[in-house]
Amino acid sequence: MAMRHFAVALIAAASIVASTIAISGGNVTPKQAQVQGVTATPRAKPAQPVRHLIVKLSDGSTGMPGAGRARLREFQETTGAELTHVRELAGGASLVALRAPVPLAEARNIAATLARQPGVEYAEPDVMFKRLAVPDDPRYSGWQWNLFEPTSTFTGTLLSGNGSKSAVATGGANLPPAWDVTQGGSGLVVVAVVDTGIVNHPDLNGVVTPAPYVPAGRFVGGYDFISSNVGSPSLPLNFVANDGDGRDPDPTDPGDWLAAGDVCEDGLAGPEDSSWHGTHMAGVVAASANNGTGIAGIGWNVRLQPLRALGKCGGALSDIAEAIRWAAGLDVAGVPANPTPARVISLSLGSSEPCSNETQSAVDAAIAAGSVVVAATGNESDIVLISPANCRGVIAVTAHTINGENADYANIGAATTISAPGGGSPIVLGAGGLTDDRNWTGYYIWSTLLCGATDPGSFDADGRTGAAYGGFTGTSVAAPHVAGAAALVKSLLPSASVDQVRGFLVNNVRPFPAGSACATGGAFEGQCGAGMLDASAAISRAVLSAAPVIVSGPQGLSIVEGQTATLAVTAAGAATLTYQWKRYGVDIAGATSSSYTTPALSVGDSGTRYSVTVTNPLGSITSPEATVTVTPVATGGPVSPPISGGGGGALPLGQLLLLVALLAGARLRRRE
Repeated sequence: MAMRHFAVALIAAASIVASTIAISGGNVTPKQAQVQGVTATPRAKPAQPVRHLIVKLSDGSTGMPGAGRARLREFQETTGAELTHVRELAGGASLVALRAPVPLAEARNIAATLARQPGVEYAEPDVMFKRLAVPDDPRYSGWQWNLFEPTSTFTGTLLSGNGSKSAVATGGANLPPAWDVTQGGSGLVVVAVVDTGIVNHPDLNGVVTPAPYVPAGRFVGGYDFISSNVGSPSLPLNFVANDGDGRDPDPTDPGDWLAAGDVCEDGLAGPEDSSWHGTHMAGVVAASANNGTGIAGIGWNVRLQPLRALGKCGGALSDIAEAIRWAAGLDVAGVPANPTPARVISLSLGSSEPCSNETQSAVDAAIAAGSVVVAATGNESDIVLISPANCRGVIAVTAHTINGENADYANIGAATTISAPGGGSPIVLGAGGLTDDRNWTGYYIWSTLLCGATDPGSFDADGRTGAAYGGFTGTSVAAPHVAGAAALVKSLLPSASVDQVRGFLVNNVRPFPAGSACATGGAFEGQCGAGMLDASAAISRAVLSAAPVIVSGPQGLSIVEGQTATLAVTAAGAATLTYQWKRYGVDIAGATSSSYTTPALSVGDSGTRYSVTVTNPLGSITSPEATVTVTPVATGGPVSPPISGGGGGALPLGQLLLLVALLAGARLRRRE
C-alpha cells in the first residue's frame, strides 16, 4: 500500500512527517483536493505480486485435505493456474500456493474464478500488510502532550538548536483525570499488539538487554506468527521473518531493516533502518509510570501481549488473521493455546485492499470471543480507510495533531469511528503555524524505542545503541491510544461487552475544534469519527456503571492529644454507595458515612490505623489504611482545632470530573 510521504516515501527513518496543506509539485492528495475544491492527482500504486490465495469451501469440506485436494485439481483445470495446498488456516480456510507469483490484478481474477465455483465460500489473494509509521531520531522527551488535559499548556523543546515553545494541548486525550479513577485495575486486562514484535526496554518490562524478549511484570508471553515462506519467491526463505525460522513462541523483534540491494515485492528498496514499530506501539499502551524515568503509557496496570506478524517488507494477511484469532483466545492449528487472551487487540498495520473475507472472519471471531478490535485508518491522506480498519465491527482510528485538527496524512471516511492523537501537520486549522513544526517535540508522539539501525544490539548513525525514546507521527500511534483507553474501561467493567466498551469511548468524545476540517461545517464533517478521544469522559461514565472506585482515600495525619481527627473518602460507582469505617480492620459502630470523626485522642492512641470499605450492589473496595499520629500538648499551649484528612463523599459526575481534573493538574504542576 502507499504510505505517508515526506520528500519521496514515508517509509524513511528520519523526520517521519507528511506534507502540509500547501499543494506543491502538482501532487494533490484526495484530502487536499476536497479542501481546495480541485481534482486529486491519481496515485500510482506499486503492482504487488501475489504468491498465495486463501480459499474457503462451503460444501461441508474442512479445508483441502482428502477430498478437498481433488477439488484443488478441479480448480486448476478451471483457472488454468497450478495450485498447491500449503496449510489449513484457523476458521476453516486453506492457504493455497500459485506456481509462481502473479500481479495482484491477475491474482484477483484467479480468486474471482475460484469463488464462482460450486462449494466455494470465498477465495482471495493473500496480500501483504504494512506497518503505518516509522520513527524519527530516537530522542528523550519529558512530556507527552498527547496524554494532557485539553486545557493544559504543553511546553516542548526544539529538537535542534536551543529554545522551546508552548501551545494548548487541545488534542490531548485527557488521561490525568482518568488515572485518578483507574490506571488499569489489578492487571487482569490484556492488550495484544499485533505488529513487528517487541524488544526489552527498561520502561516496558524492566529488562535492559534488548533481546531476546523476556516476559516480565505486566508484559506477558506472546508469539511470532510470521511464516517462513512469506513474500515473493525471489526473496530467500525467512527473509521477511528475519529470525532464521518460521512461527515460534518468541515475539522478539529482530529488526526489519533493509540492506542496500534488498527489494520487497511492492518495490520498496533498501537501505532502510529498523523501525522498532511494535515496541513504540507497546509503549503508548502500557509503558511504566511513576518510575522516575522516560514516559508514561496509558494503562499503567494493563498487561501487554506482543504478537509478531510484521517483518521485513510487512506481513501476510493469512498470518495477521491468525494472530488476531489467537490474541482473542481462539485455536490456531500448530500453535499452543493462548494462556492470557487479550480483551483488546491493537492493529497499527494495513493494506489498501478492501476488507477481505478472511480478515473479516478473524475480526468477527475475535469480537464474538469478547475482544475489542482497534485499527488505524491509514496514512495515505485519502478519503477511504485501509484494511483492517475498513472491516465491520472494528474501531477505526484516524489521527489529529496537538491543536485538535485532523492530521494531513490521516485517512478518513464515513466509517471512521474516532480520532486520537497522532501528531504531525494539521490539514487546515493551524497549517503552517506555530505548532506545525517538525523541529518541536509537540509535533510527535513519543514512546519507547531502540537506537539500533539493524538488529537489537546494533548502533545507529550517531553511535548510539540500546533503549531510547523516539517520536512518531501517524494513525499507527493514534490507534494504541484508543486501545489503551478501551483497556481502562475494561478494568472498571470486566464483563462489559465489546459494544458497551465502544459506546463508552464513542459517546463521550470531545467535539473537534471550531474552524477545523472535521468540525461542523468543515470540509470533512462526518468523516473523522464521532470526535476526539476523551479518556476522562469515557472513564467517568463507565465508573457510574461499575463497582466502587476510590478517587481519593483517607490520608494519614498528625494531631495533638485531646483533639479529634476527621478522615474522609471520595468514591464513585454505580447506584448508592455505602460506607463502613474500620479501626485496625474492625468495624467502628455507627461510622457509616463518607467521613468519620474520631473521639478526642490521647498519646496512647498514636499510630492507630483507619480504613473505609465502600460498597454498592456490584461490589466493594477497602481503602489503604491511614495512620493518625498523636503528639503531647506543649506545656501551656492551647489545644488546636480538630484536624481532618481525606476527601468527602460520593460525587455526581460533574463534581467528580472537576475534582479529578484539579488533582491531576496539581500533580502535573508539581512534576514541572
